[in-house]
Amino acid sequence: MFEHINLSSELERIREFATGESCAVAYHGDADGFFAAHFLGRITSVLQDHSFNVQTGDLDFNRLIAASKQHNITDLILLDINVLSAQGGLNALADAIGGRLLVYDDHFGEKVPLPSNVELVPLLPPNPQDDSIRPTSLFSHRILAASHAVNWIDDAFVVAAAFGEGVYRQFSAHLPQLSKQETDLARRIGRGINAYFTDTSIDVDDGTLLRAARDLRAAEPADPSERYASMLNSSLVKIISTAAKEVDRQVEQIVREAVTAGPWYADAKMPIYFVKVESSRRIVNLVASSLRTTVDKGIVIAVQPAAAGLAVEIRRARSMTTPNLVEALMSLNPDAVISRGGHPMAAGATLKHDGAEDAIQVLQQFVRRSIADRQ
Repeated sequence: MFEHINLSSELERIREFATGESCAVAYHGDADGFFAAHFLGRITSVLQDHSFNVQTGDLDFNRLIAASKQHNITDLILLDINVLSAQGGLNALADAIGGRLLVYDDHFGEKVPLPSNVELVPLLPPNPQDDSIRPTSLFSHRILAASHAVNWIDDAFVVAAAFGEGVYRQFSAHLPQLSKQETDLARRIGRGINAYFTDTSIDVDDGTLLRAARDLRAAEPADPSERYASMLNSSLVKIISTAAKEVDRQVEQIVREAVTAGPWYADAKMPIYFVKVESSRRIVNLVASSLRTTVDKGIVIAVQPAAAGLAVEIRRARSMTTPNLVEALMSLNPDAVISRGGHPMAAGATLKHDGAEDAIQVLQQFVRRSIADRQ
C-alpha cells in the first residue's frame, strides 16, 4: 500500500510539525479527509483543537485563508485536498500563511513547481497505474498504528472512510475486518459524513463532527459486545442521519430521472450520460458516482452551478481503462478553469461562469472522440 513511504518517519515528522498553537490541519470535507484529520488529531492533541474543512468548491482557498488568519495559524497540514488542481489557490494560500504547508495527497493534477514553503508527500507510489488511488484516511490510520494507538473505533472509522470514498471493495484486503453488522454501520457512517459536508453553509472551522468522533472513541465500552450499540446510538450517527436521508432522497431522484431520460450520447456499450444538478446542497459528485454505479457502463458527466463557478464531475465505468479523465479536464482552456484534477477514472473541476458552456462542449467532444477511438 504505502511501501514507498517510511511510516515511522512520517509519524515523527507530523509530531515535529504540530508542536505549537500556530499549527492546524485542513482536510477535504468528505469521509476520507474527515477521518484522516481525526487520526492525526489522535497523534497530536494540537491538531484536535485546530482543524478546518475545505469543500470541493473552495479550492480558491479564500475561506481557509481567512480562517487561518483569524486563528493565527502559520503552519498547515493539508489532507486529501487536491492542491495540484488549483495552482493559483495554492500559491495564494502559501503566500498568506507564510509558514510551512505539509501536503498529503494522492490526486493527479497540474505538473507545475510548488511554492518554496510547500512540501508534498505523494501517497501514490512512483510510476502509479492509471487507476491508482491511495485514500488519505488509510494512510493516516497506518500512521496512527505506527504509534501503537489504534483501537476498534479507529478500525471502524477507516472502514467507514473507505465506504465514503467508494473503495471498500478495492481495499478490503488492507482494511480491518469487522462483523457484517459493524460493516453495515460503517457504510452508513461513511456515506452520512459525505452527506453532512454537502451543506455549503458549514463554517470552515466547524468542528462538530470531529468532536463527536473523539467523544465516541473516548467512550468505547470495554465489553466488545456493546461496541455496536455504542456507535449506533452515538451523537456522530445522530448528527449525520438527517443529512444522509435528505441527500439520498435527492440523489436517488436525480439518478432515476437521468436513467429514464437516457444518455446524451447513445452508444450501446459505452454511452455518455450528461446530467445537470439543481440543489441547494453540493451533490454533483454524489450524483455522478451514483449514476455510474447504476448504469455500470460508459461515462457520466454531471454539472452543478455554485457560487465560485460551474462544478463538474466526471466518472467512467469501473470496467473501462480509458479515457483518462484527468487528461480530459486538462484539455480544457486554462483560462476557463478555476480548479481541475482527480483520478483517471473519477475527476472534477470548477469552471468560471464565463466560458463554462464552451468548456463543457469541449469536454463532451473529448470524451466522445475517446470512445470512438476505442471502437
